[in-house]
Amino acid sequence: MKGKYEGIKIFNALKDIEKIKLKLREAYPSFKFVAEKGDIGEAFAIETYKLSQAQQGQSGFDAIALDGKKVSIKMLWEINPYRGVALSGGSNQTKNAYKEADILLVLGRDETNGEMSIIFNGPLDFLEKHIKGGEIHPRIEIRNLKKLYPFVPKEKRLKAFSKTLPDAIPIYYPKDLTDLFGIPGGSGGYWSRFTMLWRNYECRHIPGIKLDDFLDYGAGNYHGDPLLSFDDIFFLKSCYEFYLEDYDHFTSTFAAFAKVRNLDFPILKKVGKKTLLELNFSDSVLRAYRDDEIINKHLSYFFNMQHKGEGGRVLTRYLTPHDIAIIKRAYKIRGRKGNEGRGIKDKINYIEAGRIAAKEFGLAPKFKMPNPKKYH
Repeated sequence: MKGKYEGIKIFNALKDIEKIKLKLREAYPSFKFVAEKGDIGEAFAIETYKLSQAQQGQSGFDAIALDGKKVSIKMLWEINPYRGVALSGGSNQTKNAYKEADILLVLGRDETNGEMSIIFNGPLDFLEKHIKGGEIHPRIEIRNLKKLYPFVPKEKRLKAFSKTLPDAIPIYYPKDLTDLFGIPGGSGGYWSRFTMLWRNYECRHIPGIKLDDFLDYGAGNYHGDPLLSFDDIFFLKSCYEFYLEDYDHFTSTFAAFAKVRNLDFPILKKVGKKTLLELNFSDSVLRAYRDDEIINKHLSYFFNMQHKGEGGRVLTRYLTPHDIAIIKRAYKIRGRKGNEGRGIKDKINYIEAGRIAAKEFGLAPKFKMPNPKKYH
């Protein structure tokens, strides 16, 4: 197929480009549009964010915001998520010139949808640990800019005074849990153990629920790799935080889902040595209260969960604030401060004390485990 510019006529394209540049120079006389993409980006930013253009030849920044902060503006056109943005400019030989700026504003085409977008808008200190290339040619990959941008608080971004571009769509991988949050990675890390349990065991809270039901996988699963959205990565970070609080991998997932969805979910304490020592409770008393049909119907779903799982696997049980209140009250009715050992006679038998305390506090608050399928 023959194009518009054929043979030597291809040079006519330069005349067409120059005509466009002349029109741009008339509209924006402070720009030469020699590096047309960069100048177009700067012109847009100055208009949209009410910036003042820096002096020509200024090293490290391009404009100044209304609050006096120095702004470095970058404009990208070629789509390549692994491309590095040169923070100090390609020909700049000044060491760490980019540090003269307070704010980095990166405009460009988003490879996810090909649309012009805001790739990054925020303080440079959000990027420091991801910058490569040394003091002369520091750079940061576009994919990292897109991943970090959603974490920049709104109040730390440049404020737009007219219609601006939409934010780029960030895509995350499981390894970003380590890169962004320091969550242990590798074959024996958090993600591998977390997903292994979800694959190999049935969810005891809601039958048939899988880990995928909690995730939206961002822009899609292009090559069999899990591509996580910002909501996914924040959700998985929350799963890990609950895991550190002694929630098992299944319960932590539901607790995190409730957190990110602003749903009610009780504070849980794992029934184990640490909690028993902290609360001064006896394990034998807890077992007896679980087995007593009058007491256990006043205790929570989490305390009364089936203790044995598939294949005889022991499952984690928890105490809620309601459960703890009943048990503490039962100890008080018995005439004890807690699990004080043998040789102390109870005023009232411990089972009877448990029944009295249970009736005083009533049934555990109604709770239904959130089903992720209802929210996607």
